[in-house]
Amino acid sequence: MFKASGLTRVLGELGWVSASQLFTATGRFSILLLVARTLPPDSFGRFSFFVGLSLVIGNVTELGLGRTLVRFAGSARGRSEFALAREYSGAILKVKMALSIAILLLGLVLLYEVRHLSDFPLMTVALVTGLLTSFSPFVASMFQVQGRFREYFCAFLIDPIRLFAVLVLCSLHSVTMQRLLYIYVFSPLLLVWLVPWTGLTLRDLASFTAPSTYERLWGFGKWLFLVALLESVWQRLDVLMLEGLSGPHDVGIYSGAYMFMGVAALVAASVGTVIYPRMAEAHGRNDIADVARQYVTSTDVLAYLGLPCVLGIAALGPLLVKTILGPSYLAAASLFLWLAIYGIFFLLQMNVGAVLFAIGKPQLCFYILLFEVSAGTFGNLCFIPRWHAHAAAAVLAVSTLCTALLSWTVVALCIGAWPNFKRIGMLVIAACVMYVFVRFTPVPLGNESELAVRVLIGVCAYLAVVKAIWKNVATPFGDFAITHS
Repeated sequence: MFKASGLTRVLGELGWVSASQLFTATGRFSILLLVARTLPPDSFGRFSFFVGLSLVIGNVTELGLGRTLVRFAGSARGRSEFALAREYSGAILKVKMALSIAILLLGLVLLYEVRHLSDFPLMTVALVTGLLTSFSPFVASMFQVQGRFREYFCAFLIDPIRLFAVLVLCSLHSVTMQRLLYIYVFSPLLLVWLVPWTGLTLRDLASFTAPSTYERLWGFGKWLFLVALLESVWQRLDVLMLEGLSGPHDVGIYSGAYMFMGVAALVAASVGTVIYPRMAEAHGRNDIADVARQYVTSTDVLAYLGLPCVLGIAALGPLLVKTILGPSYLAAASLFLWLAIYGIFFLLQMNVGAVLFAIGKPQLCFYILLFEVSAGTFGNLCFIPRWHAHAAAAVLAVSTLCTALLSWTVVALCIGAWPNFKRIGMLVIAACVMYVFVRFTPVPLGNESELAVRVLIGVCAYLAVVKAIWKNVATPFGDFAITHS
């Protein structure tokens, strides 16, 4: 059995992290939904391009500093060197502020050279928006390494705030691209009120930091910057290449289906956020066996929570498009099979980065992402001009599957642990049974009522099959709690 205190703490931390990710995902999803219902596909495509570009810029300009902070400060805390952890936090914050100013100035100079492009104003606003938004995950990392997940939750309220502002515009029937851009630019400024909660003071920022500290941070952080760069490109590579090779209409159709699969990222981010500082602390104690245990059990939890969500969305896809997006987006329904394959393998490899960062081998994560981005770029260039949105979805699915196989192999070579494929296979069977029930059970009701009933059918079917496989439904959480006790 597992320790109740360990399970309670894990579920509490997962609750706050899941809530933050849920609020963020709900905010982004709802904004896209409202804009899609308000604007025609062409205009929605331009807005999706802006959102995708600002997300890429935001992730790139975060520079991987948040994960560098968790790695070094978390490892120091694992050795009970709390003063050193504070020194790392202050040093990395100074680096973040200085680099953000430099990137802003460099970006404005580069954009001035392409001012003749029609998307120049949109790209300029995306640069500023991305830079400001990049402070959100960085501030959250300060709370993450301290185990303060309630404050971590507060650092991700930007998108819910944006959603509230968009709802106000919708109620006033005054949604325009210009007003949407104003909302996106100014909302990150609300992060300022969280800075005092981090525990850092002006004295920490003004204090001298030894060059050797920056050298250690650079040795590790340079790889995380490259990882952040590739992650940012990969996250919106499909949308950006679809915009250039096919046009805004296909971007709108593709985004209409893709945004429902945000549930996969929600589950993966929640589990990964909780385990990363724990793995860093375990590595600080030179306990590789504990890192391996956390890797295996966290993969179980990812599968347990994520597989029914992904296949449930795939089963409900045509109904979701018809009910929520409307007839203009019916072409998106045919993309869900490919996106389901993407979602499954995306989920099951998303703790690989946490393992490689925790054991101090971020360069391996960079090489894995380089393979994924290269495969995706090559596939998109070959197939999008002919098959458009369907090609983007297929390339995303196949490249993610191949990357998952590569990621599992790399982790096995590093720490001698593979995911528990037997348990994952059982969960796949349970999720597939659920898919059949959700997809094909006759429900003679209207669209909204039918959607609610099918969701209920899916939950009951999945839990019933899992219970038949395991006597204790909470087994994955029990194992997960042991590693965190």
